[in-house]
Formats: sequence, structure tokens, C-alpha cells
Amino acid sequence: MLYAYILLTVRIGMLKQALEEVRKLDDVIEADAITGPYDMVVYLGVEGLTQLTKTLLHQIETIDGVTESMTLVVVDI
Repeated sequence: MLYAYILLTVRIGMLKQALEEVRKLDDVIEADAITGPYDMVVYLGVEGLTQLTKTLLHQIETIDGVTESMTLVVVDI
């Protein structure tokens, strides 16, 4: 299993709606609104990089209001 944190920027006034939509996605373990340069942090678990890419590009980034993302893949050290 591959885990990743995704930081999202969301248009003003769209955060609550975008957060609700993100939380509905199957691969999402947790999603929260945050302070700082990003508006939301999403923690997800997927089968691999291919699934991560599909989830990010075809599900998360297509949610209305999402304008930017940064993906941080968890590594085992």
C-alpha cells in the first residue's frame, strides 16, 4: 500500500463543499481544512503510483474549487 498527503488550494468560498466531496472518495483516509498557504490536507492510501495518479488527476483535481495541489508520498525508512 502506498500512502500520500496531498495539500490543496481551494477557491475562496468553496472550501466546505470541496472538503465534503474529497471525503467521499474511496481512497481518502482523512481530509481536513488547515491554515497556512494551503487550504486542505488529504491523507490517502492507494495500491501504487498508478492509482495515486488516477485518484489525483481524475478525482481530486476535478472537484469544483480545487485550484492547486502538492503531493507528498510517504516513504518507509
